[in-house]
Amino acid sequence: MIAVRAGADTHHAVDANILRELGKDGYVVNISRGSVIDEEALVAALANETIAGAGLGRLRERAACAGRADRVSECRATPHIGGHTLESHTAMQNCVIANLEAFFAGQPLSYAVRGA
Repeated sequence: MIAVRAGADTHHAVDANILRELGKDGYVVNISRGSVIDEEALVAALANETIAGAGLGRLRERAACAGRADRVSECRATPHIGGHTLESHTAMQNCVIANLEAFFAGQPLSYAVRGA
């Protein structure tokens, strides 16, 4: 499972070598940004059965697999909806309300966005 932030230092961190190390029984599951996986290497690894399969939640990866569905049958993709739960939406709503209350009371924001 891949769970890293996206950045120049993680761009294509999962490449052909990593996929080869994963092996024929291995599955790659990416919950990070799509840029972390070298898509061409992923599609080749799936098509050549270098790995057993992939679970993806990023649009670019899904598009890469969908365009090659005839060769890549072990690629499962879902919309990137991991954060869409009742609890997460309630928490986001509470952050917004706290910020609005603080703003209108002339107080510092409870959940200020730094660097914006």
